[in-house]
Amino acid sequence: MSYRKPIRFKNKPKWRKFTYHNGVKYEVLNIGGTEMEIRVAGEKELQEAKQMFQTYRKNKKQYFSKYDRK
Repeated sequence: MSYRKPIRFKNKPKWRKFTYHNGVKYEVLNIGGTEMEIRVAGEKELQEAKQMFQTYRKNKKQYFSKYDRK
């Protein structure tokens, strides 16, 4: 009686495709055979998001009063 060594399947990372339109970076995703272009946040937008998150962590009440969307 011989036993086979179980080998775990590992997904290989897929290469990410990017395109640029008018200086804006887009990531090309293939979902269900349809290629979609999803906008990628720039460095300035990432810094703004990080700053907003830090404000949220420090004082939630101040954050919601500042960014309240009615």
